[in-house]
Amino acid sequence: MLLSGEKGSKGWETIGTDGEEPPLLLKDCISYDEIKLSVFLSVSSYTYFVNLGDRRNMAKYTADRENIQDEGVIVGMIGPRLKKPNVMEYQEIVINDKQNTSKNGYCSLVTNSVHKLFSNFYEETCMDFAETMKFKATLPRTNSRYTDLKGKNTIFDNHLYYKRLAISIDTLLMEANYRAKLRDTTAYVHVVGLGLGVWRISTHQEKVYMDAFAKRISKCGECKDGQIFPIEDHPSTGIKIHIFQRQPHEKLTNENADKNSVYKISEEFLFSNC
Repeated sequence: MLLSGEKGSKGWETIGTDGEEPPLLLKDCISYDEIKLSVFLSVSSYTYFVNLGDRRNMAKYTADRENIQDEGVIVGMIGPRLKKPNVMEYQEIVINDKQNTSKNGYCSLVTNSVHKLFSNFYEETCMDFAETMKFKATLPRTNSRYTDLKGKNTIFDNHLYYKRLAISIDTLLMEANYRAKLRDTTAYVHVVGLGLGVWRISTHQEKVYMDAFAKRISKCGECKDGQIFPIEDHPSTGIKIHIFQRQPHEKLTNENADKNSVYKISEEFLFSNC
């Protein structure tokens, strides 16, 4: 439903293009390009945790506080959205012969296009499908930059996916560090799989996601539960990693943190689905 009260479905891709038609006009509706830019905005706020914070918590207050952390910070973030073809991050991360053409603004010779702009932002060459496949053929077989996806002539750029993730990861870690520093303590950061729910298009993304976090924290290889990434001058010798299933606002135990010396930072989703 639009703000005008009008209802409908489909056609959102035309907003902001020469083919847009009422009521789906850029002056009244957000375009996919604007949604794409929204990933660079995050919202961080102190909060009192009213429940465990599961995905279907409906903001209902839980009277039994025994297993619920009292307070912390929620950082709302947006992960890569790849399920819908030809829009948002799909345009940079997924490559195929129908989307990545010079007509659509992909090519090393293109000088002015949205895709050229984003390629420059990620410090990569703007290539069409043929150029990408030619470049891919020059890489050794052990190189993990590209992953073949189901479907003819479709590949996943893991390197660009990592660069997109790095923006969100660095934002989260810097904010957690800042919030903890204000309280003269350390932070316990609860991380969810940004973009690994309904927007995920390949199971291999989970490993790339984990490796991306490891690389952003330290040059240390793959993450393992209980592993400590050594950091010089860190008050606890480094950052300890816990990999398990738990609710975002579940009370910290002595096993993973001293509740009196740790400030909980919970990363959450910001939804912008069309």
